[in-house]
Amino acid sequence: MKKGLLFGLGAVAGAAAAGAAVLQQRRSAAEFAARVSQLQRVHAEHGKHIVILGAGFGGINTAHQLVQKLPPESGWRITVVDRHNYFLFTPLLYHAATGLIDPSAVLFPVRSLTRARNFNFREATVLDIDMDRQVVHLDDGQLSYDHLVLALGSTTNFFGKEADLRHAMTLKTAGDAVAVRNRVIDAFERADVATDPEERRKCLTFVVVGGGATGVELAGAIRGLLNGTLCYQYPNIRPEESRLLLLEAMPEILPGLPRELAQYSLRRLRELGVDVRLETPVERVDDEGLLTRSGEYIPSRTVVWAAGVQPSPVARRLNVPKVRNGRIIVDPCLRVEGAPNVYALGDLAAFEDPGTGKPLPPNAAVAVRQGKALANILLAQLEGREPQPFVPQHVGELVSLGRHEAVAEIKGVRFTGFPAWVLWRAFYLSQLMGFKNQLTVALDWSFAYVYQRDTVRLEFPCLPEEAAEQQDEMLTGVR
Repeated sequence: MKKGLLFGLGAVAGAAAAGAAVLQQRRSAAEFAARVSQLQRVHAEHGKHIVILGAGFGGINTAHQLVQKLPPESGWRITVVDRHNYFLFTPLLYHAATGLIDPSAVLFPVRSLTRARNFNFREATVLDIDMDRQVVHLDDGQLSYDHLVLALGSTTNFFGKEADLRHAMTLKTAGDAVAVRNRVIDAFERADVATDPEERRKCLTFVVVGGGATGVELAGAIRGLLNGTLCYQYPNIRPEESRLLLLEAMPEILPGLPRELAQYSLRRLRELGVDVRLETPVERVDDEGLLTRSGEYIPSRTVVWAAGVQPSPVARRLNVPKVRNGRIIVDPCLRVEGAPNVYALGDLAAFEDPGTGKPLPPNAAVAVRQGKALANILLAQLEGREPQPFVPQHVGELVSLGRHEAVAEIKGVRFTGFPAWVLWRAFYLSQLMGFKNQLTVALDWSFAYVYQRDTVRLEFPCLPEEAAEQQDEMLTGVR
């Protein structure tokens, strides 16, 4: 009797659950149909095309979220425009420049992002934007838009001294990483056969300009390459012959970190053999070395400029409100003032942090969060809802100083040394796009850890063309 009663109750409960599931499914289907109908109505009344300029962290996250949440049945199309057909994972660029990982592992093809019918990618260079006619001028034609997302990122900032600093190397592209890697290897090759002591000293002196996160991480990685693999492979060169300098114009390094961690980083870099010089602005770089503002000339064949970034030249030319360094002022919903249906995010957007009253820093973490938030803002507007403004959240900072050395701050908790180094590697490995890239980086790291870094000189026919393109961009302002 009890078994029959329990069976009956179970059957009733199962039927009720099944009925609830059916109702929930019907409700979800009805809500989806209503949402698609609303999007179609807005599409019919106002437009149908969202154009995202730039496939960096901000642009790629905006596109990814929109494709997931904007059904093809709505009639809305999403087009991403970039001059390269890949997304570049810049936080690991300096690992590619120092032989820790293969350069291809930091690249992810944009067209592999999705096969959705409402997504398209266009490989082109942005020349200009006509916001009155809502048209983007490209090197291969024009592209009209109904909503425009400016995610063009940034370029290297030479602070108005482009002509004086044109011989300095940069680290903004995959081509830059390969060029830096080749230059360091070539320097050891030349030093190995040099008979002139002065020429040997020039070849074995390496200078990184800029004490921000990029400069500090690059200096730590180069130091590891010099002390480890290269000194082992070139027995005719004594380890103490190679010099590495890190020059910073300000009185401190890593301004975005708590002072305790910045001081720890400064101390550890010097203990690792990096000659860190504070309050040392650079005036000129030539083929033979560099000149500081104090008048000191430092002979060197390898000078890498990592002293800051500035918004894309196209963004700087737009007639919209900007802050002093050219970043575009945006409101809490990332909209550009005086430009209907135009949004900006990432390195070129000046979004004021309510907590500090200053613009958020131009880094990947900010661009990722803004990209995800902007997708929701756009979706809300397309559906006729009030968009939720972007709320900045400071999660933390991670900076690598070299093998087994890093500093980290995660939600107020600070780490240094080996624990921070493990945390740094685990986080960035998880952020890479594509399982193949994650596996490649993990294997490359493992190989470099137990054996040696890769010091094969990479020669690509496209590199001189890319270098010429960057030189033209720097001098003409065309991206």
